Amino acid sequence: MSFNNGPRQIVESMEDIDLVKTTSYGAEKDNPDIVLLSPHGGNSRQLVRKLNGSFDDDGDTLETYFRIDADFGANELAHGIAQEIVDIRGDLRVDVVQVLFERGLVDPNRVSGFSNRNVFGYGKFGGSGELLRHVHDAAISIVDKRLSGIGKSNGIFFDLHSMASHTPKDLQSEQPGRLNEYNFAYGSRSQRGARRSLDLITDIPGEGMIASPVVFRNVAMALADDGVGFRRNNPYPRPGYPARNVRSTWHMLTHPGLSLDFPKDLLTEGVAEDDRWDIANLKIDHGKVARTAKILARAAIQSLREIRL
Repeated sequence: MSFNNGPRQIVESMEDIDLVKTTSYGAEKDNPDIVLLSPHGGNSRQLVRKLNGSFDDDGDTLETYFRIDADFGANELAHGIAQEIVDIRGDLRVDVVQVLFERGLVDPNRVSGFSNRNVFGYGKFGGSGELLRHVHDAAISIVDKRLSGIGKSNGIFFDLHSMASHTPKDLQSEQPGRLNEYNFAYGSRSQRGARRSLDLITDIPGEGMIASPVVFRNVAMALADDGVGFRRNNPYPRPGYPARNVRSTWHMLTHPGLSLDFPKDLLTEGVAEDDRWDIANLKIDHGKVARTAKILARAAIQSLREIRL
């Protein structure tokens, strides 16, 4: 094993579409000690351009949709956590695994057969529908391979997401039939319902806990110590939510880890209640990201220590 705190990157592609980027921080060794997943932060637009002409909606509506739908800030948080960890423990290898295409087209955090987003009529895409399935299946295969490394090292993972800071008043609008409905449900101040907190996703409703108790306990303690509020399994997964169609579920059933979903204003400038805060035009708040990264890095290191006892 050698020590090299500079990040190393690998981008894996299919034809001319970049699928997954893996950035390794810290020690150079065969397998990662910690994996930080960001499956919904993709914004390359390569796949969008390849499907140009297949969409009914105008360019502005489409772009607004992708901006609202992406897990803004999740990539930055993942890299921040990784750097914090190796600054403390240079003997560890931490991999950030980012999916690069938009989950607004095809969702890499859903199992095969449930990945297409219903805001598009895929039937009219012709051969493009098959392309989306190939892109999805290739990407999840890469993610699974990257995540499997912690099975060899007795490591842990965080699955990182961000979400709208309010639940839409009409819950049916969370999966609307058209882009303008989706944009209105999440982008209009008049549609804001319940305020959301950081969600620690630990259970399958009605079945019990699937997250690592060790990782959950340490994350919860670290957040509480720093005065960061959170909820458990709120708003996801609620009763009736198809948890077994979500790949985060299977990651936690297979490896010790935890899925975290942040309201976007915990990672961006301003707060959602501010009239100027616009979910389609956000800017990273580097101070917020750095603070959160320090908290989670501390929790990750302690979790790893306990799991390896």
